[in-house]
Amino acid sequence: MSKTIKRVLPMVLLASTAFAGDGMNETKAMIADLQNRLQELEKKVGAEKELVRSRDSKFKVTLSGQLNRAVLYAGNNTAKRIGQVDNDASSSRFNITGEANMNENFKARTVMEVELNENASNDFDPELNRATRTSGADNPFRIRQMDVQMVHAKYGELHMGKGHTASDHVAESDLSGTYVASGGSDVAVLAGNVLFARKGTTGSTDTRVSHVFQNLDGLGRANRVKYVTPNFHGVTAEMGAVSGKSWDGALKFSGAFGDTKVQAAVAYFKSSDNADDTSASDRRGYAGSFSVLLPMGLSISAAGGKENHRRPGLKNGHFYHAKLGYRKSFMDVGETRFAVDFGEYKNLADTEHSGAYATNKGRTYGAMAVQALDKLGTELYLTYRRYELKDVKTSAGAAFGTYHPINVVMGGARVKF
Repeated sequence: MSKTIKRVLPMVLLASTAFAGDGMNETKAMIADLQNRLQELEKKVGAEKELVRSRDSKFKVTLSGQLNRAVLYAGNNTAKRIGQVDNDASSSRFNITGEANMNENFKARTVMEVELNENASNDFDPELNRATRTSGADNPFRIRQMDVQMVHAKYGELHMGKGHTASDHVAESDLSGTYVASGGSDVAVLAGNVLFARKGTTGSTDTRVSHVFQNLDGLGRANRVKYVTPNFHGVTAEMGAVSGKSWDGALKFSGAFGDTKVQAAVAYFKSSDNADDTSASDRRGYAGSFSVLLPMGLSISAAGGKENHRRPGLKNGHFYHAKLGYRKSFMDVGETRFAVDFGEYKNLADTEHSGAYATNKGRTYGAMAVQALDKLGTELYLTYRRYELKDVKTSAGAAFGTYHPINVVMGGARVKF
């Protein structure tokens, strides 16, 4: 209807020039009335398109989310099981954001994000054939973000509440398009709860995949205060403070050089809940990553980090991870993406779960494929991963023995809305 009126108005305006005297004023009044009616009609049509509305008209509210379900096979030679899981590489969730502008430079934003991680892949236990939360929490609802943000175009952003810390995700730059199938360098998301089994003995040990394969990805999501600088040619700096004496800082880049896309990040973090900063749980370290996507679809990603912890009898740890990927639209439905990766994670198992370990080395190999279905907002994926635990020794240098590898296969679908 509004398009018809827009076409008619110029004709009426032209016709009005043929009138003189009092008729001219009357025609102008009619045109003004039609324009007002058109504006009201456009507002009404726009409002009817909004599926989510705020009771405060100044705020724009957006509802979004995703479901990510998969079938997972995991085996450690002692136990082998298949289960239906929620893929923790990119868990099921819903998100409500609100945004209001004071002017063209300053706005307020709220973020509320809740995870619906029922039977999470990183909690799956093949010995029980179900997921068992290592944290002891049975409720699949978890708060990912509950954040208030003040954003200024010239002075940067201030975030307050639960959300991403400055160092979160700095070890996970990935332009391969296969993150949903692998979790980047955070390889434990697929089967973090699976126990290693020692060769020559019956049963499993008390060491799980998540105890060995940690990618030092900063302080994660936490209740914090964080400042983000304005974007300067793709570069931003972030700094935040968490409870206790924990804090972090990061430098991040996202941009392109011609047709080549680049992501990179590096961060330093310090975690301490004690006034004297001497607890065995205190840790500090740095991590970083980069990813390059070339015009022909080839991508190269790498990540690494080092941690200086104070766990008695355990040497400081480090890791590195590399991925080679390829993505191309072979079909009209969406991109097809492939990748292989390798990672080594050394001396990152904590003494709480690994007894008297002083040194240990975890190695992992992975291969993955993702098929995008653009019109359905869906990605189908299949991934294989192998975990190995080696060089486990006591502080005196005595070997703990050798361990069976853990093999994992997972296939599923992520649907975004």
